[in-house]
Amino acid sequence: MPDLLLEIFCEDLPPNSQIEGEKKLQSVFETFLKIQNISFANIKILTTSRRFFIFISNLPEKKKKVLKSIRGPMVNSKETAVLGFLKSNNILKKNLMIKNVNDKEYYFYEKEVPEQSVFDIFQSSIPILLKEVKWRKSMRWSSLSEKWARPIKSIFCIFNRKVVIFSFAGINSNNVIYGNYVLNNNHVKCKTFLDYNIFLKKNNVILEQENREKIIKSKLKIICKKYDLYFEPDDKLISENSRLVENPNIMYGRFDKEFFTMPENFIISIVSGQQKYFSFKDNKGNLSNLFAFVTNHKIDKTNQIKKGHERLLRARFNDALFFIKEDSKIKLVDRIKMLEEIIYFEKLGNLRQKSNRISKISKYVGKLMNFTFTKEQDLISSFCLCDLTTEMVNEFPNLQGYVGNFYANKEGFSKKSSLALIEQYRPGFNEKVPTLIFSICLAVAEKIDKIISTFLSNKKPSGSKDPYGIRRASLGLIRILIDNKIDIELNDLIYKSLSFFKFEKKKIT
Repeated sequence: MPDLLLEIFCEDLPPNSQIEGEKKLQSVFETFLKIQNISFANIKILTTSRRFFIFISNLPEKKKKVLKSIRGPMVNSKETAVLGFLKSNNILKKNLMIKNVNDKEYYFYEKEVPEQSVFDIFQSSIPILLKEVKWRKSMRWSSLSEKWARPIKSIFCIFNRKVVIFSFAGINSNNVIYGNYVLNNNHVKCKTFLDYNIFLKKNNVILEQENREKIIKSKLKIICKKYDLYFEPDDKLISENSRLVENPNIMYGRFDKEFFTMPENFIISIVSGQQKYFSFKDNKGNLSNLFAFVTNHKIDKTNQIKKGHERLLRARFNDALFFIKEDSKIKLVDRIKMLEEIIYFEKLGNLRQKSNRISKISKYVGKLMNFTFTKEQDLISSFCLCDLTTEMVNEFPNLQGYVGNFYANKEGFSKKSSLALIEQYRPGFNEKVPTLIFSICLAVAEKIDKIISTFLSNKKPSGSKDPYGIRRASLGLIRILIDNKIDIELNDLIYKSLSFFKFEKKKIT
């Protein structure tokens, strides 16, 4: 039976656009085939950094003749409505039949839809289907009205070995496919899925994302074995890198050890979070200055690629050192006032007010646990959100809490107490709950405040969405109490915490 092969060859596609496109193209084509009542065995959507590939297998050549029921007006409708229905369908009243729908009688007309060529259906419908894909972020180019995730360079489309001819976004479809644009500019005319696959493999394009991931993992293991290092598994980072290239190769470089003056998690955040490189540790658990990156290139004889990535990473590290230097000019306690400039939720004030609430709630939690804050802990609780005003958190949002902890240590606060600035956000995914009593107080307060604030602002989670992480906060709160065997009446805690909010009740819905 015939297959449909459609490839949209574009400029470089970000990983998020690839994932989005896979889902939306799958939905658009599945829905279309069901509405058209065209049978098929499977729809496969594959993506690389340069192409979307849609393969629909075992399609019929012809869409069989069918009878289509067209519902008209109700039987007791005005005569003009019935006459209008007859005229629009070019039929006589004797051609109508009456059917009962939800205890109401309607006129129906059985229209015969003749046999159609599936090739012709695709030829007329594919441009319409591509227009139906609505991107979160899209582009237009030239004077064209059509949009896509990135400008389209070529469209390949065949059905039963024949070119499906149509135009979309100024590009006429054809039967030409291209290899890996970094390594060569080879192209060839293709008639079957087998030919398509063979050409891509010969021309350095690995279509299946899972196979690209396997190659990356395998090459990372080779580096680890060669230098007696280990790589902490990061499926998200591997997946993202596999979508940056069409034929992954792993190269590596080194950064200056002088940058180890920064905390380890700062370095990892820059290496893996910002640059999407891979970091390694030695057999003692210490961070190595060796890093690896994914590239389309197979060789780097002059080390220009490696040197380029080393220069880029050095610049990012120097940026971070500059941010730390500038941030250190303002003490955390002096940043409390700066929180007033950051709005939290409409009607619930700014981050200074939130910080004050967390501090008060945390002390109340301590009181319930027969624990009294020291002067140092009292001060730390008051600037629990102050690192949100720093350049480091502005540049690296995932370091929230860690930055506050680092600066608190630099200012001479004890490591034990300042650890709470990190642990107030725990437990995250696969994280242990805080066990130090001051950290527990701050973590419970942070989650209670988040839960109350979100519901007061009418941002509560729905059945499918939880944009502010209330479920995660609630489960984290429960885990903290259960794992630490803490017996607190949550209703009382919530009502007490609510009293720390300042708002006009009549405006809250």
